[in-house]
Amino acid sequence: MPDPNCQLCKAEHLTEWLYEDQTCWVAVCSTCNPDVIVVYRNHGTYVPEAPLAHMLSVARRLFGDKLLLDFTMRSIPEHFHFHVRHFNRDQIERCIREIGLPINIQEFKFRL
Repeated sequence: MPDPNCQLCKAEHLTEWLYEDQTCWVAVCSTCNPDVIVVYRNHGTYVPEAPLAHMLSVARRLFGDKLLLDFTMRSIPEHFHFHVRHFNRDQIERCIREIGLPINIQEFKFRL
C-alpha cells in the first residue's frame, strides 16, 4: 500500500526517468545526481526474491554487468531502493543507443 507521505511512493518525475514498469522505476537520483536510483514500487523495506531479481536485471540491462550497487537507504530508509553509483556518460549513451531511451544527454550533469 502506498504511503501518501513517502517521496518514493509519490514517484514524482523530479529528475530524468530512464525506465519504469509494474515492479520498479529507474531515474537519476535527485540527491545523488548523476547517480541513479532503482525504486521498488511497493512501500516498505522488504522485497520478495522475484521482484528484487527483476530490479537487478533491469539495472544490468540498463548499465551493464559491472555495477557498483549501494543498498544503503540514507534519506528514505522506509522505502526499498538502491543506487547505481558512478553512472557515466558512456553508460547513458549506451542506454540511448541500445534501448532507445528518449532522454536528452545534455540535461545530465557529470562528475569528472
